[in-house]
Amino acid sequence: MSMSTGAREILATAQSKDDLGPWVSCAKFCGRAGHASVRAYGTWDGTTVTLQTAADSAGTGAATLDNFSLTADGSKVVEVSYMDFIRVVTTGGTAPAVTVIASPHDRL
Repeated sequence: MSMSTGAREILATAQSKDDLGPWVSCAKFCGRAGHASVRAYGTWDGTTVTLQTAADSAGTGAATLDNFSLTADGSKVVEVSYMDFIRVVTTGGTAPAVTVIASPHDRL
């Protein structure tokens, strides 16, 4: 059985329409196996939440994370590199206020 690193981390709080969140180090919440549970909740009003990863906190080589897109409260397990940075991107909607958190998720 593997042990987790990191702790629960807020990636975005009350993120609004067409907003780019701050870059957050994956090391803060990533499990040793490179997995995290990402949960989004709040007022959606038609918005879509996606994630981007990058090589550093300046966003070098930013790319949208495959297989993560939410349009309502939900949670997904994502695979991320311990060394990367991640940010939340919201698009569309009228008056969203979405909060996104990440927690370590280790596979047995």
